[in-house]
Amino acid sequence: GIDMVDKEFCDEQNIKIISLREHEFKSTLESFSSTSEIFFWHLLSLVRNCQKASEAVSFGNWNRNKFIGHNLRNLNLGIVGFGRLGKQISCLGNSLGMNVRFYDIDKTKKPNDSITRCNSLEELFSKSNVISINVSVDKSNQKFINSDLIREVKLKPFYIINTSRGSVIDETAII
Repeated sequence: GIDMVDKEFCDEQNIKIISLREHEFKSTLESFSSTSEIFFWHLLSLVRNCQKASEAVSFGNWNRNKFIGHNLRNLNLGIVGFGRLGKQISCLGNSLGMNVRFYDIDKTKKPNDSITRCNSLEELFSKSNVISINVSVDKSNQKFINSDLIREVKLKPFYIINTSRGSVIDETAII
């Protein structure tokens, strides 16, 4: 994203800002899968306790029972934002046997038959073990992931992975 670029300064210096979201780069952007792959790398690391297990082994300790995690199969994956990245994550989640749901403010977005649309963020949070946040940042969605949404969480284990900017989450609500 370009939300962190000082646009005024760039204008003053005659620096052209180029975004991959611009029309001429759209087809290139559609082929990028890095972020969705990294999302699943983070998710697998969390649910399988990879970091803790790796640290223990590096100190010469191994207690297999201490690091038993969860399978992704049958976990409920909730996707906030069903654009390019949300769709990629939904496909990978489906292929791993996850139950995939999504919420998007754009009601015209059509999922395939194996994906369920939720009518609200509250519904999505209440039915998900895993939340993937994939939204463009603007003034309307600053800290929209807040304590009210976190209180909706019903399922355990529960994980949030944010592929957007940090400003969409009220960090005090999840700590």
